[in-house]
Amino acid sequence: MPLLLYPLVIFVMADIPVRPVLTRMAFALPLILGIGIFNPFLDRVPIALGPLHVARGWVTFFSLTLKGILTVCAALLLLSTCGLPRIAASLRALKVPRILVMQLLLTYRYLTVLMEEAARTLTAYGFRAPGQKGVGYKAWGSLAGQLLLRTFDRAERVYQAMRLRGFEGDFPVRPIGLLKGKDMAFGLFWLIYFILIRLVNIPLLLGGLS
Repeated sequence: MPLLLYPLVIFVMADIPVRPVLTRMAFALPLILGIGIFNPFLDRVPIALGPLHVARGWVTFFSLTLKGILTVCAALLLLSTCGLPRIAASLRALKVPRILVMQLLLTYRYLTVLMEEAARTLTAYGFRAPGQKGVGYKAWGSLAGQLLLRTFDRAERVYQAMRLRGFEGDFPVRPIGLLKGKDMAFGLFWLIYFILIRLVNIPLLLGGLS
């Protein structure tokens, strides 16, 4: 629970609207829920939460879900405040291999291309199966194969267009500025805070005071 302080502070300091972040977070929610969805059924050891007795699996499930939501929220806030070009420049400054940074940039820039191909494939399927809701399970394999082939073809055309525009295997990134005192103070504060809440059970400490 003390980890909730970080996104709250970033939302306020950077004046980031909450709704767009929550909307994008919803896409990752099924994956987050799927990580611990079986915990309540596999771990039935009862534990006491005040006057209540619940299976330990439910506690671990909600704990994993909250951690996953906070992780995705932190990543979205990083993109919102810095932008991917500055993140890429920082990764290059940290000597991350160039191929990994370029792969990250390409994935971010051309993910919409894959989404467009998927939308076209589903639209074409809808025209060939009027009145049918969703995609029949018998067509899943062929549709996935068609999408893969179309994606390869589109990627090759995108790559050729990039080569014609002077792409030689790397994207130019703007150099990042020097660290300022307030930047170092901001990072040091959160580093100390995260270490503190990792070593000290603050909710348990506050509960003991009450």
